[in-house]
Formats: sequence, C-alpha cells, structure tokens
Amino acid sequence: MIDWIRKLQCCGKEQSERNTVFIPVLVALITAFSGTLFGLTGSFNGNSGFWQWLTEGNDPDVRHFIADNVKTSLVDLKGEWRFATGDDMNRALPEFDDSDWAAIKVPAYWEDEGYENYNGYAWYRRNFNFDGDSAQPLYLLFGWIDDSDEVFINGRRIGGEGLFPPNYTSAWNHERVYRVPEGVVNNGGNIIAVRVYDGYQIGGISGETIGLYTTTLPQPLIELSGEWKFRTGNNPEWKHAAIDESGFETILVPFDWDAFGYRHYDGYAWYRKTFGRLPVPEDETLVLLLGKIDDADEVFLNGQPVGRTDAGANSYRVNRIYEFPSSLLEETNTLAVRVYDGQAGGGIYSGPLGIMSKTDYLARKKQITESGNWNFDKTIDWLLGRS
Repeated sequence: MIDWIRKLQCCGKEQSERNTVFIPVLVALITAFSGTLFGLTGSFNGNSGFWQWLTEGNDPDVRHFIADNVKTSLVDLKGEWRFATGDDMNRALPEFDDSDWAAIKVPAYWEDEGYENYNGYAWYRRNFNFDGDSAQPLYLLFGWIDDSDEVFINGRRIGGEGLFPPNYTSAWNHERVYRVPEGVVNNGGNIIAVRVYDGYQIGGISGETIGLYTTTLPQPLIELSGEWKFRTGNNPEWKHAAIDESGFETILVPFDWDAFGYRHYDGYAWYRKTFGRLPVPEDETLVLLLGKIDDADEVFLNGQPVGRTDAGANSYRVNRIYEFPSSLLEETNTLAVRVYDGQAGGGIYSGPLGIMSKTDYLARKKQITESGNWNFDKTIDWLLGRS
C-alpha cells in the first residue's frame, strides 16, 4: 500500500470533502432501495430492513471494551519520546539507560523525523507520571503503529499487534487498544517502552489518540483477544477440551487468517482457547462476545454447544453474541470455534472478544447506545455530512 493511502487511513481529512458530493447520492440510493439494494432485509438476527439495522443493529459496533464516546483521558502521551533503531529486549526494562538516545516526536512516521528509508526494528521510551486510581480500568491507546509492536509498562508486557520476524505479520491498519492489568501502573513515576518492527515503506507510531485512558463501561470477566490455537480442517472431535493440539499453530485473534499464510484458503478451520476459572455464581447467565466472523461459525464451551451463526449474504457483518449458563464453566475451560469461510477473507477478524455477565453486557450496550454510537439523529447528520 502506497504511503498516501496509509496516511489517509489514519487521518481521513479528505473524507469530509468528498462527503459533500458523495453523501447526498448515498442517501438517495439508501432511501430508494433500502434493503433491496443492500440485501439487508431480515439478515441481522431478526431485524427487519436497512433502517432498523442502521439505527439499532444487533449490538453497538464497538471493537473494544472501551469506546470513543465513553472514555476519559488520564495521561497524554503525545510529544517527545526517546528513540533508537535496532533491537535489544533489555530496552523494555525500567532501569535501562536511554540517556544517549535521540528525541523523536510522537505521533509521526520516523521517515519524517530523520530516518528516511529505514526499515527494521526500533524502540521508543518515555517516562510518565500517574496520580489517579490504578484500580480503575486502564487502557493504553496508540492508534496505529506501522507495522508490528510490543508495549511494556514498567518492564511488563501489556500487549502487541502483528508478528515479528521470522514470522513477520503486519498490523499497520489495526487500532492499538491495550488493557493495562491492575497493579502495573504505579502512583508516581512510570516507564513505557514500545518495540516496533517496520517491514517496508513508512514506519512508527502514527495514531492521533495516544495516551492512558479509563472508561465507565462495564468490563468483561475475561478478555479473549490474543493468542489462539488454529488449524484448518473439519474434525468434530476438535470441539472437546481434551485433545492433542500438536497439529495446531498459534495465531492472533482478531485477525483475518489470510495474514497467517492462509490468503487463498476457503473452507473449514477451528480455533481453540483455554482459560482458567471465572469467579461467577453457578446460576448466572453469561454472554460470550466473539466479534465478527467470516462467514459462519459454531461455538463450543468444554465440548457443549453455546451458539452458531449460519452463512448468509451479510453474516460476516454480524457481531457474535451468545448466552450460556455459568454451569458450563469448569476449573479449566476450552472454547472451540468451528469456522467456515466461503470466499475471500476468513476467520475471527474483529473484536470485541470476551465473556461478561448478562447484567454487565446489557449495561454496556445501553451505555454505548446512549453515548451516541447508534443514535438516529447522529446517523442522519453523518449521512448528510453535518458531523
């Protein structure tokens, strides 16, 4: 992808200019053809018609457990960072001496900061102070990083997107949103370190939203994004907890399986994820969020079915939300997801992924909806280019 397209992905300045011409045409088309043109009638879990899908949807379309309209900035991390090319994992440690490193502006592509045509590893480091409540939900937001990254706070890895060589996988178009585990951030001084690998063209931390945030949204009992076991094929025995996983590989979720060497693969594949005990009563209703899956899926928890979505014209757009009783949980739990992809893309490609109590899930949905994500008036304003 050439540079100007990738920068447009981040800033989108030209979009508002195009809206003045394109949006009225789009509104006319939608009004005239509605569900017929887009094939949306009845495709979204019983919702009838395009306008109902547009204004209600089956779930607020938020990819993480923090949303733009329901977040509060705690620490602004824009500005001057310390920077050095090369790679050394000791750079993640709080006591590492970076006094001889260069200064670099964040956000910015490093090509624009004096490192033209550089591809490879580089590290960013910065001190920051925190004087808030470290027990509240904390998220580190970086927007976009080109191409792959790992992020450390006080020496502890809190997240990463993409893969480093030799299994290099770019995640330049994935928004970086990392939940910070409780106890990682200190009251007072802290050190953040970011390891970046750029494989080609522009590189660096380019997102406009960069900082430490909190949210009032109810949080999941467990987040399920990250490493999953994966294998192509369709063996029904793979739904069970106790199987030999030696034939499975590790991939990142959510992510198109195309990025992991399966670009031209269409057919069945299985995902598996193991997690420990969850502190919930035996009689509680829980909600499993599995984001969006291309195209069809069937989900099992400890070998028991908890939900499925059949293939359809728009099934890849539907957020997977499955209720199940907490009595299915054990001390050690295994989620198994059978996926079928008919063409192009494939797999669990978009979040959020996690398990919530039904009470918290409904509260989350209500809060996001009321914050404006699926507000009818704001949707019309956007279509008319007024927002």
